Amino acid sequence: MGNFSGTILTNRGRNLLAKALAGTTLNFTRIGIGDGMWQQGADPAAMLALVSEKKSLPIQGLENIGGGTSRLRFVLTNSGLSNGFFIREIGIFANDPDIGEILYAVTSAGDKADYIPAAGVVVIEN
Repeated sequence: MGNFSGTILTNRGRNLLAKALAGTTLNFTRIGIGDGMWQQGADPAAMLALVSEKKSLPIQGLENIGGGTSRLRFVLTNSGLSNGFFIREIGIFANDPDIGEILYAVTSAGDKADYIPAAGVVVIEN
């Protein structure tokens, strides 16, 4: 996988986390991956969507690994992918009971991204 920077909570993600601390259930819905390049100087916390989402993946598991950290698991596959692309951005989506699905957190690999080929060329599953 590419060299991704740390995951950043979006403003909507922070608001949902505050709701969760007050008793709302925090429900992660999916993972989005894309090939979008973030504008230099742009604030990732202000993002409402990935720049260029190419594939949506289900969450396979969630675990508390301690030290204030949790791990989301998802399977990256090129099954059904008609065009290959560089995976430059990953987004974690969650359900906000007041506004629906939101981009909860994001991370970017920028120019240190890995390429995922179209299905049929090579089978990819990570």
